[in-house]
Amino acid sequence: MKIKDALHFIQPALEARILLAHATGFSQEYLIGHSDDELPPEIQAQFLSLIERRKSHEPIAYIIGKKEFYGRDFKVTKDVLIPRPDSETLIEAVLECNKDAKSILELGVGSGCLLLTLLLELKQAIATGVDISPEALEIATQNAATYNMLDRCKLLQSNWFENISGKFDIIISNPPYIEENERSIMAPETLQYEPKLALFGGLEPYKIIAENGYKFLNENGRIYVEIGSSQERQVEEIFAFNGYKVVAKHRDIENRMRAMVFALDRSE
Repeated sequence: MKIKDALHFIQPALEARILLAHATGFSQEYLIGHSDDELPPEIQAQFLSLIERRKSHEPIAYIIGKKEFYGRDFKVTKDVLIPRPDSETLIEAVLECNKDAKSILELGVGSGCLLLTLLLELKQAIATGVDISPEALEIATQNAATYNMLDRCKLLQSNWFENISGKFDIIISNPPYIEENERSIMAPETLQYEPKLALFGGLEPYKIIAENGYKFLNENGRIYVEIGSSQERQVEEIFAFNGYKVVAKHRDIENRMRAMVFALDRSE
């Protein structure tokens, strides 16, 4: 098999390039420029094995063990949600109106892509990231080590606010907001492989965050949450009921409502 044959082994061709680059250790650009080269038998076997995994709907991010987020690569395994471009909306929301933040709390840190990206962008900040999953915390710790952030972030196991102390300028979360009745319309890659704990929760996580978040906010602190595209009204009502006002709303790259920013309503 020649490289050019491998590059067109599956559709779309981009997936084949990603998998072949992973198998060979060469960049996609190198492979395209050397497409008439023969693949060594052991590389061909490895590549075909990766193809079989992809044909079984395993996400490419899990196959190659990493995913790009906000221009940086983060290690991922089946223990953490795969970072998505939609979630970069949360990063933009923070950077737009809270560039002076000194302290950050992330609820459900997962791979750490949100928390670590904010630390890399906000050089003056320190952070705490919590997750109920010890496996997820291990991945977040490895990513923090990769970006030399272990001295600026504390990662600990906690069921939401259970083991948290102190107050923060920013509380951020991409909670598990998918409703159980949405399973039938979900992509098999997501449903079969990504951790259910990080996917399904509906509106309940927003109630937990709204009911408890004020105890952990500094005076001018804000809460940033990712939402499902149809949850805007319900999430706003949940936070309003608990004494918050909407500071900002942000749409994602596909123009769907994706992030909401709340502050305590001190008008009364």
